[in-house]
Amino acid sequence: MKTRILHTKIWKDTFFFSLSPAERYLFLYFLANEYVNILHLYECPDRIILFDTGVTVEELQKAKDKFQLAGKIYFYNGYIYLKNADKYEDYSGTLSEKGKSAI
Repeated sequence: MKTRILHTKIWKDTFFFSLSPAERYLFLYFLANEYVNILHLYECPDRIILFDTGVTVEELQKAKDKFQLAGKIYFYNGYIYLKNADKYEDYSGTLSEKGKSAI
């Protein structure tokens, strides 16, 4: 089982605060779902996101457009890249480097 750490200051972040409840839910999902890896680049097709979260296709597309326009999360052909995730994680050391190269 993977562990993800979310900083509680996210609740006071200006961008996060401006999101609708569905967009906040999706933002947290993109940060902490089971597919996220140490590179912050992972594959997760829309059909899985829709199934896991229960949001509508319209809510998902609106949120993806908003996140990408804001430069927070990028989407391409079922792949997701978390732009600034490395600011909040410090994976260093031999095991981390080995894990990064294995992906």
